[in-house]
Amino acid sequence: MSYKSILLLSVLLSSFNLLIGQSSSDYFRQSLKPIVNDSLIILRKDGQKIKMTWPYRKNVKKRVAWEELIDAFQSDLQKVIDDIPDYEFYKINYFQNSKLTVDEVTGKEIYTVNELKGIDHRRSNSCVLKGDNVQLSIEFSDKSELLDLSIKEELASAISQIKNIFYISTISPERHYYSAVTNSKLPAPKSEVSLFLPAGARAGFLLDRPTIDFRLGPGLKVDERGFFALMWNVTTTYNREFQVTEFDHFLGLAVGALGPGLRSEIGFKISDGNALFSDLVLKSSLSYRTRNGLVLGLDYYVRDIEVDSNNNIVFGAHIGIGF
Repeated sequence: MSYKSILLLSVLLSSFNLLIGQSSSDYFRQSLKPIVNDSLIILRKDGQKIKMTWPYRKNVKKRVAWEELIDAFQSDLQKVIDDIPDYEFYKINYFQNSKLTVDEVTGKEIYTVNELKGIDHRRSNSCVLKGDNVQLSIEFSDKSELLDLSIKEELASAISQIKNIFYISTISPERHYYSAVTNSKLPAPKSEVSLFLPAGARAGFLLDRPTIDFRLGPGLKVDERGFFALMWNVTTTYNREFQVTEFDHFLGLAVGALGPGLRSEIGFKISDGNALFSDLVLKSSLSYRTRNGLVLGLDYYVRDIEVDSNNNIVFGAHIGIGF
């Protein structure tokens, strides 16, 4: 049983590592989508940003063709730039050596108040470039800025400062930050962590018997996106033969999204009061929380190998609310 416990715990901790990799800051606020890429975010001198993403286990210096993508885009843009309509706000999408589109959109204007220089105004449009294994997002005010050689220069300078081993993220996706103002890396934003008390209830089936689980434990919210909690889980079943309700107690770790999304858990039995499940010593579950707060999932139990070495895995299912 020990190797299964180690494997399940490793999966759980890896899930949490991926989750906390989604940290954010006031000036680099990101989407709630799970990270599957490494990313580099450059804060430029004019306050605009460049963001590059690539598969998180590819060597950004040797196996990511970002230079070819920029060269192809600037070459194709140069051919059509005079024909682009003078929209007030617009977005450019480019698929390498395939298609370039310009769409009028609802945009934003940014005003910076400075006591010495007065009010600084700039318009923020966006351009997204997509290659085989790399994507670039460039903010700009005027389309002519997209032909500037500084884009490539700033990316090259920033990439040269990525110092993770072999330039590959071997454990989880990473985010890198760079300031074109100081020509230096910026520290990664720290995750915002807060305490809370997750609780919930679930109904399910195990070995053809209905079960009810009650769950409670201290937890940590990470960036108001996900959680990491120590959960005390009480599983109850009704013993028809003796006409009594029996209890099993599990203590374990749970991680997952605070809103809709996946959750995973591993728990170890700490108290046995259920005759039917007395040989079940380890519990793991994978569930999904819907937008309306409903939790649906599958359970995986491991029997004590000394009791039954040939049939030591039991599956169950649950539906519930909360955590």
